[in-house]
Amino acid sequence: MKLKTGALALSCAAQLFATAALAQSAPDATALEPLRVTVVRRVVVVLPACAEQGPFDGQGVVRQLRTELVEDGIDRVEAIESNDDSPSLARVSFELSSCVPDVTQVMVIVDDLATRKNVRRSVDLSDVRGAVRTRALALAIAELLRASFSELALSDAPPPAVGVPSVVRDAMRTRLRARVGEPVAPRPVVPTPTVPPRVEPVFVHRVGAAIDARSASTGPIATGVRATYELTAVRWSRSTLSLRVDAGGALASMSDPFGSVLVPLVSVGAGALFETRVSETFDAGLGGRIEGGAVWILPRPTVEGVRAIESVHPALAVGALASMRARVGERGWLGIELELGVAPVGPIVLAREGTVDRVIGGSSGATGAARIGAGARF
Repeated sequence: MKLKTGALALSCAAQLFATAALAQSAPDATALEPLRVTVVRRVVVVLPACAEQGPFDGQGVVRQLRTELVEDGIDRVEAIESNDDSPSLARVSFELSSCVPDVTQVMVIVDDLATRKNVRRSVDLSDVRGAVRTRALALAIAELLRASFSELALSDAPPPAVGVPSVVRDAMRTRLRARVGEPVAPRPVVPTPTVPPRVEPVFVHRVGAAIDARSASTGPIATGVRATYELTAVRWSRSTLSLRVDAGGALASMSDPFGSVLVPLVSVGAGALFETRVSETFDAGLGGRIEGGAVWILPRPTVEGVRAIESVHPALAVGALASMRARVGERGWLGIELELGVAPVGPIVLAREGTVDRVIGGSSGATGAARIGAGARF
């Protein structure tokens, strides 16, 4: 009887000791509180206030980005106000140098809460417009997010500020394995709507001034200046079609044993120029031009008894253009232009001696011109 009582007491003591040990090793409920994070599958976008007035279609970028990120496990991409601090995996914002429609650079900023870092990238949009620009900007943002999220595939990644769902981590691991050449399981293909390049009006203005040198097959070389205005009315992926008008004057002189002749020319021109981007800073173009004006013949005879004959002739020229322009800074440009054509002009008469005209020149054939100019776009 005493033996059974002792065994029972020993058993009770062991259970009390085990209970106390468990009570001491059990974590305090409050100690787990900092580990509780909100699991989100959401990326938010803070659009610039002037996005809808020209630089890009803000809502279109959000829609396209949502389509791009579905395969990465992110099911929500939303535009928010700048003061909205609701939970998200990342927050995308923009810095613009200006709000004009033809802005060429957009700074994309990503505050990545999943990996606790801030990344940014300057996106060049000078070659794209409209729907193509929207898709290009969304693709650039998606690639920047994926590059930042790729840290989630590492085993020693720092703890996130928000809960990262396993589907997002798995997507980043799949992309990492694909980059290093490991086989990956096939994933369902999410169809992405393709947006073909299309012709769109852009209405970019360009003004400039040029030094003009021209010559006809049988006439003198005339030099002068011209002012030009161009309206870029149509843009393709890397090309533009511009309408242009210009006005200016030139002066030539000729000499003869009887004296000399001044030949001033005043004219206006109109034409079109098709340009395409050949590098980041150079555009090459081809086009056509028609020019009309007046040529004055101002003789100065030096022989006594010879009568000067002053006259005015209409001037008409039709030619083909070839141009090369370089971009200078944000708005400026420098360029050279060559033109070949035909320009019938009346005879250049120095003087009349009796009933005989002293003809010392004229133009009735091929013409050539070269212009070196500079200007600005706006």
